Amino acid sequence: MLAEGQSSVFDAISPATAGAPRLRVLQEAVFSCLLSFLDGKDSQALETKIAAAAKDAFQFHTLSEQITALDDLDVATLSFRQCRGDGESLNRNLLQIVGFFCKARRAVAEVYPHYPVKNDISEVTRGEGEHYVAPDLLQPIRAFDEVMLRMLDPSIGPDEVLRMICESVLRMSTADAVAIYRVDHETKDFEVKQFVAGDIFKSVKQEKLPEFLSKFALIPRGSMGATGLFDLALSEKRPVFSPDVGNDPRVHMGRELARLGIRAMLIIPMLESGRELGFMSVVLASERAFDPTEIESFSLFADEAALAWRNAELYGAIRKSEQQYRNLIDNATDVIFILDTEGRFVSFNKRAEEVTGYAAEDWIGRSFRELIGQDDLPEALERWSQAVKCSAVTSITIRSAKGENIHFEINSSRIEEDGEWKGMMCIARDVTAEIDHEKEFKKLHDSVVETNRKLEESMAQLKTAQTKLIQTEKLSAMGELISGIAHELNNPLTGIMGYSQFLLESLSDPKAQESIQKINREAIRCKRIVQNLLGFARQQKPQKRVVDLNAIVQSVVDLREYHVRSDGILLDVKLSAGQPQVVGDFHQLQQVLLNILNNAHQAIKDTRKGAKIEVETGIDEREKCAQIRIADDGPGISPEDLPRIFDPFFTTREVGQGTGLGLSAAYGIVQEHNGHITVDSTPGNGASFQIRLPLPETRAEIHITPPDSPPVQQSRSEMPRVLVVDDEEVIIDLLTDILDQMNMSVERACNGEEAFHKVMTGNFDFIICDLKMPGMDGRTLYYKIQEVKPELSKRMILCTGDTLDKDFNAFRTSTNCKFLEKPFLIEDLKAAIRDFSPQKSRG
Repeated sequence: MLAEGQSSVFDAISPATAGAPRLRVLQEAVFSCLLSFLDGKDSQALETKIAAAAKDAFQFHTLSEQITALDDLDVATLSFRQCRGDGESLNRNLLQIVGFFCKARRAVAEVYPHYPVKNDISEVTRGEGEHYVAPDLLQPIRAFDEVMLRMLDPSIGPDEVLRMICESVLRMSTADAVAIYRVDHETKDFEVKQFVAGDIFKSVKQEKLPEFLSKFALIPRGSMGATGLFDLALSEKRPVFSPDVGNDPRVHMGRELARLGIRAMLIIPMLESGRELGFMSVVLASERAFDPTEIESFSLFADEAALAWRNAELYGAIRKSEQQYRNLIDNATDVIFILDTEGRFVSFNKRAEEVTGYAAEDWIGRSFRELIGQDDLPEALERWSQAVKCSAVTSITIRSAKGENIHFEINSSRIEEDGEWKGMMCIARDVTAEIDHEKEFKKLHDSVVETNRKLEESMAQLKTAQTKLIQTEKLSAMGELISGIAHELNNPLTGIMGYSQFLLESLSDPKAQESIQKINREAIRCKRIVQNLLGFARQQKPQKRVVDLNAIVQSVVDLREYHVRSDGILLDVKLSAGQPQVVGDFHQLQQVLLNILNNAHQAIKDTRKGAKIEVETGIDEREKCAQIRIADDGPGISPEDLPRIFDPFFTTREVGQGTGLGLSAAYGIVQEHNGHITVDSTPGNGASFQIRLPLPETRAEIHITPPDSPPVQQSRSEMPRVLVVDDEEVIIDLLTDILDQMNMSVERACNGEEAFHKVMTGNFDFIICDLKMPGMDGRTLYYKIQEVKPELSKRMILCTGDTLDKDFNAFRTSTNCKFLEKPFLIEDLKAAIRDFSPQKSRG
C-alpha cells in the first residue's frame, strides 16, 4: 500500500521514457489487469508484482519476450483476483496507479499516434511484428481515459456510471441519444437502465420522451425472432447497425421509433468476460449512417464500459452487503467487536457503545487491555491467550465509561485468511444483570437458609418450651397431688411424732423406748420425705450446710439394707476413710441416694438378673470433688432409654409400678448442689451411677443432725388460756396434751365458725389454728379476729401441712403471725409458745 507522498516504480516511468513499444504493451496489460482486479484487496502485493513485471519488461527487446513478461504478470496477479477490496486506502492506491496509466497513455498518444492496444478490432500492420490502431481511435480512448478515473470511484453507483458512459458516447460521437439495456438472466428480457439524449434530440422530441421510455423500457427477448437486431448483436457478440429503423424488420417496434424521430440505430453488445451484461443502443435522428471506424470505436469503448459497469455493480453489491452487515451488527442485541492480532479494536458496534458508554471512534486501534481493571487483567490476558489458540467461550469484567463493572460472556472465534490468523471475532453478551440476580438469589438463598436455621432453632426452642410446658403442667398436676397428699399425711404424722415423743418421756423400759424411738425416727423420715416432695414440686433451693457424705450414705444403707438383702441381693458398701465433706442439704442428698439405690434394687428384683449392688464414696483431690458411685450387675439400660433416664415421668416399668420421678428428682437435687450425675450402662452388664459434688472451701467441724431426742420437761408457770382450732381430732388431742403438760388452760374448737364464736364470748392469751379446714378456714378466721380483736390476731400460731397452696406464701408475708409446718416437733411448738409472754389483759 502506498502511503501519501510515497513514490513507486511507476513514478520513475515518465512520459518521456515511455516511447518504447514494449512499455506501451506493458501499460495496456497492467491497465487491463487493474480493471479486472478492482474488487481486489491486497494492493501492496499487487503494486509489488506489477512493479516487478514492469522492471523485467524493460530488459526485453523482442515482441516475444514482451509477451512472455505479460504472461508472467498475469500469473503473478492471478491470486489477487480472488480478493475483494473494501478499504478506502485500497481504492486510493488503485486510483493512483490507474491515474498514472491514463496520463501516460495520453502523453504517449501525442508522441506516437499509432501505438499497440489490446483489443479485438481491426489492426493495421506496419513493419514486421508491429501492430497499430488507426489514428481515429484516439478520440474514444481519450474520452475513455477522461471518464475512467471518475468511473473507478467506488462511491459512484451503477446508475451514475451508466449515465457517464452514455454522456461520454454522446461527446465522442455524432449520436443523438444513447440507451443502455441490461439482460435479465432470469426472464431473458431487455430492461432499459439508462437513457441520455443529445441537445438536438431533446429540443426537438422532448415531449415524446416519456412515450418513448414507457414503450421501450422493457423489451421481450426474441420479440423479433432470432434475427432481431438486439438478439443478433448479443448472439454474435458484435455490433449490428440498422440505417433505417422504420423499414428494418429486425428492429423491435421500428415504426414507433421512426415516429419518435429515430432514423438509425447501432446496437453494441456489452460483454463482461464473455458473459452477456447488456447492450448499448446508439441512435441517430438524422438520415445518415455510422462509419466502420465509429462502430469500432464504440465497440472498444463498450468493452471497457461493460467492465466499469460490472465493477460498479460489484462495488454497489459490496456496499449494500457491507451496509446490511453493518445494520445487522449495529442492530444486534449483543456486543460485537473485532480485535486484531495485537488485541486492538478493529470494529465496535452500536450495542457496544450503548453498554460500555464509549464511542467507537475513541476505541478503534486501542487495546482491549485498557478496559480491564488491574486486578482482573492477569486473568483476562490468560483467557485471551487461550482464546487465540482456538474458539472459546469465556467470561470477563470491564470498566464502563461511568466506572461501573460490566460482566460479559464472550464467544470468540478466530479470523483466518489463507490459513493465517488475522484476529478475533467476538460476540459478547452482557450478563451483569444475571450475575446481579445470581448474587441476589444467593443472598436470598442464604437468607432462606438462615431463616430456616432460625426456624429450626425456634422449632427446637418451641419443642423445648412445649416439653417444659408439658413438664410444668405435669409438675403442676403433681404439685396439686402432692399438696393434697402432704396435707393428708402431715396431720397423722403430727400425731405420730407428738405421741411418740410423749411415750419416750413417760416410758422407762429401754426396749420400749428403743421401739418408740424407731417409730419417732421413721415418722421424722416420713416428714422429710413429704418435705422433699413439697420442695421438688415448688422447686425451691435446699437449705445447705457442711455435711458428712459417709454419714448420709450410711443412713440410707441402714434404711434399705434389710429389704435389699431379703431379696437375695448383696449390698457392698465402701466408705472413704477421708470422710468426704460437701455443702448440701442432708435430707435431700439422702433422698438422692435412696432413689438411686431403690432404682437398682427394683431393676434386679424385677428381672431376677444380678445379685450385687455396690455403694462407694471417695475424694478426687485433682477435681476437688467428693464422689459417690452406686453400681449394680443387673440388666442395664438400653441405648434408646439411656438419654431419657433423668427425664421427669420417664419409666421403663409397667403402668402403676413407677412414677418416673425418682431419678428426675435426684438429678434436680444434684444440680441444685452444683454437682453432676452421670450413668454408664450397656445392656446385660448393669448400670453405674456417678455423683460428683464440690468440696467445701475449708473443712469444718461436722454437726450431724442426730435423730430427734425426747423433749425436755418444761417448768410450769401461770396457766395461760389457749384456743386450739383444728378439724383433725388427733391434732386437737395432741395439742391439748402438750399444753396441759405446759400448765395451760385449753379451749377446743373443730372449725372456724365455732372458734370465732368462742373468741367473741371469751378471752384468750393466744390461738393455735389450722389453716386448711372445711367451712371457715384459718385464713378467714384470722381476718375476722383482726377486725374485732386486732391484738389477739397478732398472737395466733397458724399450722399447715400444705405449703404448696398458691396463696400461702402471700398470706404468710402479709401477717405477723407465727407459722408451724406440719408435722412439727413438740419442741418447735413449745418454742413458738415461749415467744408469747404471759398477757395480763387477754383478748
